[in-house]
Amino acid sequence: MKAEQTLKMKLEMIKKISKRSSPSYSSKKFLSDDKVLWGTSNEETEGKTDDAEEKKYKPNFGLTGALAKDELTGNNIGGVVLKHSIPLDSAKPTRLWRLYIFKDENIMETIHLHRQSSFLAGRDKRVVDIILEHPSCSSQHAVIQFRKVKVQPLNDEDDEIEVVKPFLMDLSSTHKTMLNGKHIEDCRYYELREKDCIRFGGSSREYVLLHAHSNEE
Repeated sequence: MKAEQTLKMKLEMIKKISKRSSPSYSSKKFLSDDKVLWGTSNEETEGKTDDAEEKKYKPNFGLTGALAKDELTGNNIGGVVLKHSIPLDSAKPTRLWRLYIFKDENIMETIHLHRQSSFLAGRDKRVVDIILEHPSCSSQHAVIQFRKVKVQPLNDEDDEIEVVKPFLMDLSSTHKTMLNGKHIEDCRYYELREKDCIRFGGSSREYVLLHAHSNEE
C-alpha cells in the first residue's frame, strides 16, 4: 500500500511538471545525476499505431552479444566489447516513451526514449546512452530494447497485429537490476509497461516509465 501511494504521488508530480512549457529534445547521452547532455531539439511526432493489449504473449527470451558490430573487429565500439546485440525484431518506438528519474521525492531529470531502438545503461561513458554514476552499477549494466511483437486484439476475432513494445534486460551486472521492487534474471527480456519502476544496482534512484500521453489516459 505504501509503495502504491508513493508511486501515485510521483505520478502527480510528473503530471504537474508536464503541464509546464518546456523544449523537446532528442536522446543522445544522459547523466544519471543532475546533468543531461541533450541533442537536437524538435521531438518526433508520435506514431499513430494503437498499442492494443494482447490476450496472450510469450516474449522471446535469450542470450545476446553486443549493441553494435564493427565489420573488422566484431562486437565493439571504439575497441570496447559490448554485451548486447540488437535483435532482429528491433524497432524504433511508435510512442514517445520517457523515463522520469527520482531521487527521494524529487525529479532529477527526464530521459526521452524515442529516437532509437535501444538504450544501454551503465558507467562506461564511452559506449552507454544512460550514464549511471553509482559505484555499485556495472560498466554495461542493463539495456532498454524496443521490439516489434505480434499481439492478438482483445476481440479475438481479428488477425494478430504488430506493435512496438519496450523490454528491459540485465546484462549480467554485479549488483543486478530491479523491476517494480523485484530483481530480474540476467540476460532475459522483461516486457516493460507504463508506470513500471526500475532501479539499477544499489542506487536509490528510481526510473519511472511513462509515455507522452500517460496523463491523458
